[in-house]
Amino acid sequence: VVGRTINTATVTTDTPDPNPDDNTVTIETPVGQLADISVTKTGSPDPILPGETITYTVTVSNAGPSTSQSTVIVDAVPGVISSPEYSIDGGLTWNPWPGSDDLGSALPGVPVTVLLRGQLSSSAPGTIENTVTVTSTTPDPDPGNNSDTAITTVTPAADISVVKTAMTSPAIAGAMETFP
Repeated sequence: VVGRTINTATVTTDTPDPNPDDNTVTIETPVGQLADISVTKTGSPDPILPGETITYTVTVSNAGPSTSQSTVIVDAVPGVISSPEYSIDGGLTWNPWPGSDDLGSALPGVPVTVLLRGQLSSSAPGTIENTVTVTSTTPDPDPGNNSDTAITTVTPAADISVVKTAMTSPAIAGAMETFP
């Protein structure tokens, strides 16, 4: 509840009081909002091969007691992930990832899921670290859970092949053959 609370106290006695004006006091106390927002992040697949698409699931939660206002996630996607895009409807539609997204209001007990995806570069190192942070204009009593890092293992891959051709075709049985 945002606003104020009013509390009035009154004292009485059977003894005559020469100043009854000080027998009542009223205190107004402002009541503000608090929203304990948090974020978790996972990457899939893990491990991943270079060239594959990685999808991050970002879940924003609000433990309340109030609705968080102007709830924003920020994610600087690593440079080894090309063409990052995001979805707020479970993957039905995708848009280019601008680096942050204003989720608006986050109700207590109603998680919000954002999907981020992109193609992993062939030069990706052995692990990828990707951190997301959530903020709100509503005061947060526990900011220690407002960021999370997904660490994904990159499995090296090599696409090697060999081609062998004979100099003479068809080959002659018992004859020496040269392979260039």
